[in-house]
Amino acid sequence: KMAKKQIKQKFMLPVIAGVIIVMTFSAVFQIIWFSQKRNFDLNQKLNTYANLISFSLVEAIWNMSEDDIKKNADSLLEDLEISEISVFDDAGKEIYKNSQGNIHDKILAYQKAVKENTAPDAALKKQIESMDKKKVEMYSKMNIAKDYKNIQYIEKDIFPTQDNSNKDATGNGKDENKKKVGSVKIGVTKDFMARDIR
Repeated sequence: KMAKKQIKQKFMLPVIAGVIIVMTFSAVFQIIWFSQKRNFDLNQKLNTYANLISFSLVEAIWNMSEDDIKKNADSLLEDLEISEISVFDDAGKEIYKNSQGNIHDKILAYQKAVKENTAPDAALKKQIESMDKKKVEMYSKMNIAKDYKNIQYIEKDIFPTQDNSNKDATGNGKDENKKKVGSVKIGVTKDFMARDIR
């Protein structure tokens, strides 16, 4: 009886140790894989956003239409993963910039004016009242400093024609022969990708 117990103990210890080692390696592998996948997804999303906004801004920048630049750039901020966007002219001068923090501050200023029975700025009132009420409520509860840290940026040049005939087999541009009309810089927060709060 004693001999059987000792044999069980001799085999049990290596088996338990082996299971713990396998589980540890499996957990580490899953963490690394998830992190790499998340970074890959973020880079894919960044490139998609950069391409979309650069296509939509070509005509607006070419015509120097401030309203169209603002409208197209702000449309990207509808996605809460986008933390900020900056648009530059061909000389690299910033011609427009907006951020989630700026929208958040406007909403709080509007809510404060309403609470204190002071008349908010008419343009601000129109902007806030045209927004989705759920989004306004969510913005008012956000902590911008906490929610919009860990930001990754991408910059993309904007060329007069954005056609696929100027792309190589991998989809990369051969735009160095064209003169750019401007560029765009987009910031995306990794934290919002991790928490699907939309």
